[in-house]
Amino acid sequence: MALLIIGSWRLSDGLNGVVIGHTNPDIHFSETTVAQEITDGIIEMSLGTLCSVVLIILLLTKRRFLFPP
Repeated sequence: MALLIIGSWRLSDGLNGVVIGHTNPDIHFSETTVAQEITDGIIEMSLGTLCSVVLIILLLTKRRFLFPP
């Protein structure tokens, strides 16, 4: 869930151009930083979605293994 939230923040910041240069804090817009934020956001959201899907599948199929009676 945290990956989905952080990924969406990074993606929205990158798409809106609200990023701070990591090498120079005075630069508030850099195309390489924006591209990196967008890429990181997509990767984090993909991983978060994958983890959520795996958790849901485990909960539906292996409920007795995860939570023994």
